Amino acid sequence: MRVVADIASYLVAAVLAAGIVLAVARWQRHPRVSLLVVIALGLPLLLDLCVFYLLRAPAVYGWLQRMTPAERRLTFTIHQALGQVSRAACYVLFLVAAFGRRDDQGTEAQPGTPGPGTGDVRPPGRLQRWWRERGLSPDR
Repeated sequence: MRVVADIASYLVAAVLAAGIVLAVARWQRHPRVSLLVVIALGLPLLLDLCVFYLLRAPAVYGWLQRMTPAERRLTFTIHQALGQVSRAACYVLFLVAAFGRRDDQGTEAQPGTPGPGTGDVRPPGRLQRWWRERGLSPDR
């Protein structure tokens, strides 16, 4: 049964790594989205690898063996809680990357900059409108 769990873990790691490769491949087209995706997929992969090798380290393994069952349960409960919180943070990053503000052409919208390939200027952002309403120039 342990073999099935190991294969499933390797499959998840492979999917995370493939997502990172795809995000890096599309970095030029979507830099902000790609960065968020790399962080959101890379952090769980890195944490899983650290835990995998840390629990197999002789010093940590010996330390766990010397614990009482109650101490071991508390240690694993804290480990699982921290793991769930970090995964939730990664899911939030992934959702921000997926549903964050982008223009129609696929690149991130920057107020006051020309749209890709159109030559038009995007509507000014809130801060630029505030400056213009008061007859001021933000360039000063």
